Amino acid sequence: MVKQDGEYRDDVALEYFQSGVSKYLNGLKDDARDDFFKVLEYDPGMVLAYCYLSTIYTDLGEPEAGVEFCVRGLQQERDNTFLHYCMGVALDRMGRPGEAIRFYLSYHREYPEDQECLFNIACAYDMIGSKDDAIRYYEMTLSFQPEHNGALFNLALIFSEKAQVDTAIGYLKRIIDADSGFWKAWVKLGISYSQCGRTLDAVDAYQQALSLQPMLTDIRFNLGVCYRILNRFEKAKECFKQVLIESPNDIQASFNLGLCHMELHNVEKAKEQLQAVINMQLDHEEAHFRLGTLYYMEGEENKAKAELSYLQQIDSHFAEYLQGLMLE
Repeated sequence: MVKQDGEYRDDVALEYFQSGVSKYLNGLKDDARDDFFKVLEYDPGMVLAYCYLSTIYTDLGEPEAGVEFCVRGLQQERDNTFLHYCMGVALDRMGRPGEAIRFYLSYHREYPEDQECLFNIACAYDMIGSKDDAIRYYEMTLSFQPEHNGALFNLALIFSEKAQVDTAIGYLKRIIDADSGFWKAWVKLGISYSQCGRTLDAVDAYQQALSLQPMLTDIRFNLGVCYRILNRFEKAKECFKQVLIESPNDIQASFNLGLCHMELHNVEKAKEQLQAVINMQLDHEEAHFRLGTLYYMEGEENKAKAELSYLQQIDSHFAEYLQGLMLE
């Protein structure tokens, strides 16, 4: 029996399709793309080839091309939900989450337990500010995968924004219980503890984050602030000094280091540090106030008056504080 031309073309298309899928699964996306183009040469109506091409181009950072292949595929089969999902992903990557949601939901109606789709829907709602819808779909994701770090972390962020800090902390603890190496959860946990005044707990969380990511200068700064609140000024000082090694022009770290020197009665170092802050930011009112206070306490009245004069010129409320101190 001799195969007809159409049958032959279908067989060749299928061979290229199977080859493309194998290469895609093995991470050979460029080679897989070539095979899927061959598929369409022999069978322009094979919709799954458009799905794979859309996915490949989106994965390679070309979501516009991903959308284009979805459009071409939908011209062949308008209601194909796999194409709808690929279109959603491509639009999402293009920064168009509102449009992506419609395509995700189409796929979700047919495959309601697909966790990746549920999470993508939640993220898209999150991006457009529909927080209640986002919460619902993150929770649906967790109903199928209770330890989904992305869903847990994003829920923590949402509830933190809603000022429901205890709820946020609960989600973060669930992440850490399952994966203690998830450093972002430790960071957010430290921030959450700080927000509700649990400074000792915040210190522990920040230390855990830094043990995993030692170069997180923002978190080292936060840790220093916690130590200052706890009156552990030596530890705070070391944190701020380390921040300034990494970021020499960090004004807040420089100012806080000056305050630590003041608390530790390192007067000359405090003056030097506060002057450094003023050199970086002339209108830093509290630095002028603190420096003026030090000058006055050390008997350098002319320098103290100069700081007071500056604060009065810029109509700072710190001028009243410094003047009151000098009149005592």
